[in-house]
Amino acid sequence: MSTELSEAPKRAAGALGALAERLDIEPKRMSEVLKATAFKACKNDEQFAALIIVANTYGLNPLLKELYAFPGKGGEIVPIVSIDGWLRIVNDHPQMDGMSDAWADDGSWCEVTIYRKDRKHPTVHREYLEEVKRGSEPWKQHPRRMLKWKTIIQTGRIAFGFGGIHDEDEGQAVGMRNVNKTSVVLRDKPFVTKPRLKSSNPVKKAPEGRQTKERHLRDGVLKDIAPRESAAGKNYFCATFDIPSGDKLKSVEFYTFSETLNETLIGRIGDNIRLTFTESTKGGFQLESISEVEGEPIQ
Repeated sequence: MSTELSEAPKRAAGALGALAERLDIEPKRMSEVLKATAFKACKNDEQFAALIIVANTYGLNPLLKELYAFPGKGGEIVPIVSIDGWLRIVNDHPQMDGMSDAWADDGSWCEVTIYRKDRKHPTVHREYLEEVKRGSEPWKQHPRRMLKWKTIIQTGRIAFGFGGIHDEDEGQAVGMRNVNKTSVVLRDKPFVTKPRLKSSNPVKKAPEGRQTKERHLRDGVLKDIAPRESAAGKNYFCATFDIPSGDKLKSVEFYTFSETLNETLIGRIGDNIRLTFTESTKGGFQLESISEVEGEPIQ
């Protein structure tokens, strides 16, 4: 067994051995190749070990660039899964039972349906081109292909609960270095982009003033959770919920700086959740906590 992970936990060294056995390569040689290629951005053995564990968890092959390391601005490493990797974990999931897609006539949205063997109803998710399109060359040259891939990724997340991994666009969105460039790509939208949400059940109203906030309890369906970066350069997490508004559901973004809450949310995508959040006078919604929905869930 390789001694290169001697400072990391024993289970991490075992994970390297498991990956090497799965890919039919000697562990020490595996470590050398990965540190020179897909995991080159890792600065220490702990970061390297974490990527190995992710590869084993999802059955990914980093030698084929299905998984690679992206360096964060704060020195952290974020596991990025390429489209080939996402297609692998979606199609290889034991409950996968087929997938279909539908399109707007003008190509403005793509909708993907994933069927699971153990569920009566399929998972259906739609992505809109104007919301996800980026200025990179792949998006400029192949917008429909990129939109379909993005929709498959997000639908797969909801259908199978994949957490702790990101696609290439998300890596750029949080200010990480592009693997093909030396510049840093920052968020291209203002920090607050959603209109203010009027709540019918405020719990507490703070004193009047510039920093006035209202605290609310509302029920909503968690659609997505993704890392973001504010205009001031601070990392946070943005959770998108469908909230009842009249007889319709309204998509609203809530932000949180809590990594613990983010980890909890990753495992709850697609669930009905009771939210506790504050609404600022500037229209932002900060998520404080979540709990189980009481009574009838949202349909």
